[in-house]
Amino acid sequence: MTWGGLAAWTDSLLDALDTCNADQAGIRELELRRIARGIK
Repeated sequence: MTWGGLAAWTDSLLDALDTCNADQAGIRELELRRIARGIK
């Protein structure tokens, strides 16, 4: 792997991590709303 390839790969990994974090935040928000409404 070249340095340029490594940089592109790292950027892709960071994008995937950002997406995962956003998904987790969304799930957390939905769970909090569900709990606030008293639904199990």
